[in-house]
Amino acid sequence: MTGRNDHLPKPVKYRFWEHVAFYNYVQHYLPDGNAPRYEESREMLDADWPALQDVLDELRPEIIYVWNESIKDTIIANNHTLSTQLTFLGQTDMQGLTTYRFLYRHKQCLPPGTIAANFKEQFHDSLRDTPYVERLMIDIMQAIRHGNRSYSFEAFNYVSRSALRRMAVNLLPVAWYLPLNIHLIQEFATTILGDGNADLKKFIPIIVSETKGLSPAYSTLYLPEIQASPIEIMPPYELSWFSLTKPERTPAGSIITYLDRGSDHIGSYLLRLLGLPLGENARVAIIARAANIDSFINIIKNNSHGLAIKSLHEESLMAMVVLTREQLQSRKPILYYKGTKIKNITPLTETLRPSNYLEIEKGDVSEYWFEDLVKNACGAKVKLLPQYMFGLYKNGLIKCYNGGWIGRGCLDGKPLDTYQYAYLRKLIGDKFAELTGQQLQKLFHDKNINKNTISPKKLSEKIKNISAINAIFTRIHNQHKQRAKKISDISGKKRI
Repeated sequence: MTGRNDHLPKPVKYRFWEHVAFYNYVQHYLPDGNAPRYEESREMLDADWPALQDVLDELRPEIIYVWNESIKDTIIANNHTLSTQLTFLGQTDMQGLTTYRFLYRHKQCLPPGTIAANFKEQFHDSLRDTPYVERLMIDIMQAIRHGNRSYSFEAFNYVSRSALRRMAVNLLPVAWYLPLNIHLIQEFATTILGDGNADLKKFIPIIVSETKGLSPAYSTLYLPEIQASPIEIMPPYELSWFSLTKPERTPAGSIITYLDRGSDHIGSYLLRLLGLPLGENARVAIIARAANIDSFINIIKNNSHGLAIKSLHEESLMAMVVLTREQLQSRKPILYYKGTKIKNITPLTETLRPSNYLEIEKGDVSEYWFEDLVKNACGAKVKLLPQYMFGLYKNGLIKCYNGGWIGRGCLDGKPLDTYQYAYLRKLIGDKFAELTGQQLQKLFHDKNINKNTISPKKLSEKIKNISAINAIFTRIHNQHKQRAKKISDISGKKRI
């Protein structure tokens, strides 16, 4: 029945027998121990039919396996007397046993939303201080299904033990009702994600495209568009009740997970997740709030499992990283912000957020912005440097990005090339000699800042031919000298 021929662990056996019942149709001893053919003993076999009806009303099974052809014929002959009839599904072989299957379409449960609403109304007083009612219902149902009577789940901390027992009894009849499980997960997702739920829906077409043809797929999310098995590791969307047994650990074709910032074990969880067996062309999609995605940057970028970032997608509140083995570390990932590809990005260094690689709109940068930039990069204020850089910015020689760094700008409408960019860095370094190479690297967000991309001799020759850039620097320098003198004069007058 489980499809597994090897040893079954005790928890698997427990979960199996928790929702399987065995029943003897014949309610009396037979003379020779064998049931005669139905055509030969109709009266004797029909006499036990009312007892089966009582069992069906009480247990309300979904599938019925019949081990005897005579009993199969008895059910078919008397089926018309049931208010909800059985559907004969045919014969099946089960490890050498010839069995017959029937589907029982008994009266359906109440709509999932009604069950949840009734639960909240019935236990209103006990649930007053519970942050997520859906989380509590999920935990109780999981405790019922997995036989956990310790009530060790997080949501149980908010409710008294006696109230939990009453809630468990209330949910016991519907613990195996799949539509309710799905309803609770979706409600809980909405509660946790809030407005970010709309962003998650925008990621679904990307996930479908990335995971197409890659199986098996595992997920911590319930996504109707993607046929995935649950990852039984941790919340927020624990789906272990969707499978009778744990997923077989065949190499995954794709893994989809959501990282919730509320978890204290997020780092170890992510390491464990990335350590799951993966197929050669596997995809791993990691979804998190955009504001938190950089919390996982080191694990995502420096994992030891041969995975590299293929693409990053960011919407208003949520971000998604797609990792593959195919992606070579030397290749740049593709960045998308609200569905638009970001071009000419600098190398990924301190951030994974695509929006951080967008240039800041003109007029949104002030001298104070450079003061914060210099202070963060250098660890202290550097006199006149913010003013100097702001002058370069106003002249278009440098650009400013949302991530809090600068990059090469334009000269006469053309992007600064390598030697002009090197000259720009050299001038800043010469002008403020106290800056270390590491500080310059943070300032320019460029790991190659200290490399000699062009020899000093060639640089000097090139500089002679760019009088325009020299004129700009001279003008900026003079402006700052005059401003510094004016500030000094004002300070002197105050002291007098």
